[in-house]
Amino acid sequence: MKQKETPAFEFLAAPARRALASINISNLQELAQHDEEDIKTLHGIGASAIERLKEAMTKAGVSFKTISNDPVSDYINKFPDSTAHLLRKLRATIQAAAPEAEEYMGYGMPAYKQNGPLVYFAGYAQHIGFYPTGEGIEYFKKALSSYKTSKGAVQIPLHQELPNDLIRTIVQHRVQMNNNKKRPKR
Repeated sequence: MKQKETPAFEFLAAPARRALASINISNLQELAQHDEEDIKTLHGIGASAIERLKEAMTKAGVSFKTISNDPVSDYINKFPDSTAHLLRKLRATIQAAAPEAEEYMGYGMPAYKQNGPLVYFAGYAQHIGFYPTGEGIEYFKKALSSYKTSKGAVQIPLHQELPNDLIRTIVQHRVQMNNNKKRPKR
């Protein structure tokens, strides 16, 4: 099936127009929803196409989406303000409880590790997911009884306050458990 070319980009060569059309970009505003590195990976987009696109975008007052060096903030900022606010509070609570933990993205969500996995968290339409591993859930089963839980997850409804003291205690417990693990000698 032949790709329909995008008429808004007549200043580009046909392969570049087809490349943009292949991902349903038909105007500069849609192009601005993508970062430059992603567009560069399209077959048919070369250095001259990128330069022409940048010139056209500048004239139109738009630019490529910028990617920060903070993927956790990028993740949080995708949510509505009220949810993002809770996620930021949760992040700060975890960081305060485990200041030496490394923050990263794991399984598509913010995660922390220190001598092994500590906790993960994620935002959803109706709740915040907090993932302190199965051990963390089991150890704090009684304290978590008012929340929906599964083997490794706690659901905190968006309309409730975050249980910051409990989260802090769970994270500190997970740090202690990981620090107490015996590491095999290599």
